Amino acid sequence: MERRDFLRLIGVTFAAPLPVLRSLVDPLRGAPAAIEALTPLHLIGWRTPRLFGPRWSEAKLLREPADALESMTRAARADGVDVWARSGHRTLSQQRYLWNSKYRGLSTVRADDGSRLTLTRDHSAAEKVRLILSYTAFPGTSRHHWGTDVDMAQTFADGCADLLLREGLEPASSGEPGEPDPGGEPAAGQKAERGADDCLPAQRWLAARAHEFGWYLVYDVARGGVQPEPWHWSYLPYAVPALARYLDEVDADLLRDRGVDGDDVVLDDFASYRDRFILGIRPEALPGSAVVAPEEPSTSPVPDS
Repeated sequence: MERRDFLRLIGVTFAAPLPVLRSLVDPLRGAPAAIEALTPLHLIGWRTPRLFGPRWSEAKLLREPADALESMTRAARADGVDVWARSGHRTLSQQRYLWNSKYRGLSTVRADDGSRLTLTRDHSAAEKVRLILSYTAFPGTSRHHWGTDVDMAQTFADGCADLLLREGLEPASSGEPGEPDPGGEPAAGQKAERGADDCLPAQRWLAARAHEFGWYLVYDVARGGVQPEPWHWSYLPYAVPALARYLDEVDADLLRDRGVDGDDVVLDDFASYRDRFILGIRPEALPGSAVVAPEEPSTSPVPDS
């Protein structure tokens, strides 16, 4: 029996999530093979690794994050909560579509104060980039390129993002081409906002239990870069080593000439962008952190943050 199958057998027997068991059985393991197999072109979303789609999800992920997501979703359903992952792996071209649409004023951006605005010719390139970066990663630098991160929402364009931001729960970013992003306007015929009965129970369940399955919010508080994104969850057992490789192997030259509007604003001072937006995440998500395995489940009520 392979070690993975053995861990799954134990997990079924003792109801322990796979990441917890792995951290106990093999705490000093190196980067997962699936992360080691990624090339720099995979890390920037130019190439796509083999992906898997768990049940009850529109997300595509690497195998273990996909399995962990499905296990988490099953646990939520057992508790009577519907947890829906609406966006997983994203290619560079998909992220570029989202970025360029906002840069050209074809879709709105969310300002730091949460308001929505449309960029125009009156905005300088630097202003456009600054406003877009509050909630949208520069193409080639999105964590969604790695197959380790998801955006959680009940349905497309359900308005949950606005509600979650207003509620201030410890809560990620945009959808695929042709799909509204979580903070975008609703599609025709849809309500602008779903009620708390739809959005908040799932978010509270995730805040209380997602860490049991290896999933964490990475943009949890404002750190001068990406604004808090209560919908963006990252599978840290894979995302931490992916970030370590990204920092070692990706530079500005690899990201140039990819058809991204305003790219010089970011790439001419890529070190500053990296420090503010790529590394401006919760400490546990940074390479070298001692806390990448899931924590013990919390039994206390989930506080508002």
